[in-house]
Amino acid sequence: MTTFGPAARASLALMIISSLIFILMGVFLVWIALTGYKNLDLFQRTIALGMGAAVGIGFSLLLALLLRQQIAGLPRVRATASGLAVGSTLIPWVEIDEIGAVSLFSLPHLGILQLSTAPKRLRGIRSIQYMPMGDRRMLFLAARQVGTNLEGDLQRTREAWSRARSIAVDT
Repeated sequence: MTTFGPAARASLALMIISSLIFILMGVFLVWIALTGYKNLDLFQRTIALGMGAAVGIGFSLLLALLLRQQIAGLPRVRATASGLAVGSTLIPWVEIDEIGAVSLFSLPHLGILQLSTAPKRLRGIRSIQYMPMGDRRMLFLAARQVGTNLEGDLQRTREAWSRARSIAVDT
């Protein structure tokens, strides 16, 4: 697996710890709502319950996504003849404008630049990996999803992308 440098390890630890703190804050707000802390009225309890549930669930999903991509390296990303496969989702090469290594919060990522008019192939919670950039958007894939050596994997992915684009131009 891709190894993290000191800055990336610190960044990842900070994101995990802060997510856990926010999850605990959400649980605390739910507890306040359910126990009626200091004689809160029904409206205040409802607000505390809604906010606590939203914060707790939202940060739990964010933490699960972070652990899945940055630690487990799932879903796996591989270059195929027809496109870039992110798990079972295929992004055709013609929808990709550029591929490069980027650092996001000091964590190594593979950046996929697309036109903003290209369809978003990743759906649901995974769609937060897209970042709008004017008339384009960047898809961030964790280095652990791509393979063991980001530079080598990036080179192989760029070669597959270049071959597919040159074949598309020739036909």
